[in-house]
Amino acid sequence: YTLSPDHASGGPGGARKKVLTPARRRVAVAWAQQAYQLSQRRACRALGAVRSSVQYIAVRPPQTALRTRIREIAEVRVSYGYRRIQVLLRREGWQVNHKRTYRLYREDGLSLRKKRPKRRRMAVARHPRAAATRPNERWSMDFMSDALASGQKLRVLTVVDAYTRECVALEAAAHFRGQDVAAILSRVAGTRGLPQTIAVDNGTEFTSRAFDHWAYTNQVQLDFSRPGKPTDNATIESFNASVRRECLSQHYFSTLAEAQLVLGIYRDDFNKQRPHSSLGQKTPAEFSAGTRTNADSIEAPKRVA
Repeated sequence: YTLSPDHASGGPGGARKKVLTPARRRVAVAWAQQAYQLSQRRACRALGAVRSSVQYIAVRPPQTALRTRIREIAEVRVSYGYRRIQVLLRREGWQVNHKRTYRLYREDGLSLRKKRPKRRRMAVARHPRAAATRPNERWSMDFMSDALASGQKLRVLTVVDAYTRECVALEAAAHFRGQDVAAILSRVAGTRGLPQTIAVDNGTEFTSRAFDHWAYTNQVQLDFSRPGKPTDNATIESFNASVRRECLSQHYFSTLAEAQLVLGIYRDDFNKQRPHSSLGQKTPAEFSAGTRTNADSIEAPKRVA
C-alpha cells in the first residue's frame, strides 16, 4: 500500500489508500517530488512505485481519426453509449473492437451521466447546424398528439423539407411504431426520393432498432436533437404550431379516417395555397418549382432568414 497525496499531507482519515494505475502512480510521484523536494528515486521508493513505470513514455499511436469519429457520433447521438457507437463504427468499416472503443470513449470524457441534470439536459455540446441549401437535403420530423371525439388518442406524424418548407407527410394513426414510420417514408420516397439527413427527437419511434435499420439501409443520417431542447429542431416545431393553430384546433374528429382526410386537405392547402413569410410570401410549391427551374442556370432562390 502507498499513501495518497491527501493522506501523506496529513489529511483527514489518515488511512492508507492504494494507488492502482500507472498514470496515478506518476501523478503521485510528481506530487511527492514537488511537495517534499525529493528526487524521483526517493519519491518512487517512498511511494512504492517502480521507476521504469514512472519514466515510461507511451508509444501507442494517438488514433486521432478514430477519436474524432467517436466524438462526432457522440455529439449527434447524445443518448448512445460506447456499445452502440461501436456498432455504428463497424458499419462504417472501422476495424476496431469494443475494448478500444471503450478506452477512447472514456479517455475523451464521453461517458453518459446516469443521473441526468435538471430539465433532462444532456451535458453534451452541440455545434451549429449548417442551413439546408437545396430541396431534399434535410427533412425535419416529429409527432403531435390529439384526441378523437370518443376520447381515443390520436397521433400525427409530421415531416417537412427544411429548405422548401414543403409538408412531405402528414399522417394520422392511433399509434406509431418504428416500422410504421419507415413504411411511410419509403412510400414518400417513391415520388420524391429521400434526403441526406432527417432531424428527429429522441422518441422511441425514432430510436427503435427497426427505424435505425431502415435509415442505415437507405443511407439516411439521423440527426437527433438534445433531450429538452426543441430548438434543435425549430423547423418542425414551427410547422407543428401552424398545424395545431390552423387545423387541429379548428376541427372535431369522429374517426381516424376523418382525421386523415382533413389533414390531407390541410397538407395540400399548406403546400399550394398558404404563403410563407420565410419564402418571400411564396407557397412552398412555388418556391420548390422555382428552385428546380433555375437549378441548372442560376443560383437557387434564397430564403429569408
